[in-house]
Amino acid sequence: MPIYVSGVFQRRTGHQSNIVFSVASAQAVDVWVNLQALPIEVRESCLLLKISVSRAVKVDWRENFQRLRMGSFQDLSGREVTDSTVRIGSEEPYELDALGTALLPAAAFLLSGRLTLKDGTRCAVSMGTQDITVRCAGAAPEDHK
Repeated sequence: MPIYVSGVFQRRTGHQSNIVFSVASAQAVDVWVNLQALPIEVRESCLLLKISVSRAVKVDWRENFQRLRMGSFQDLSGREVTDSTVRIGSEEPYELDALGTALLPAAAFLLSGRLTLKDGTRCAVSMGTQDITVRCAGAAPEDHK
């Protein structure tokens, strides 16, 4: 991933996404990435560092980057669901757009959760690593009381 410091290209990160650069004393620098060049979601494109002494700087900015994947959700009859939410595990719910799609965390394992339709109906959903379209699989576990 290309990294820029104060608008100047520094270098690409290594395979571990590591980069080391030097900063002059009492200099505030902005570290940024080009959002259009990344195939991942980025929370912030710029990080401002205020350094009091000249030195090499190590920044752990990993939580800023996230791999996501698209999921398209359907009700029990196979119709796209719109204006609904999906909750994977105990995470915050993800909003579905007008086409019934959402960006979800990319995972190397089965994602399971609950789809809540706009009328309040809930159903269980499971999304395999290669799945793009996900269909309701019956009542959500919380609904069995």
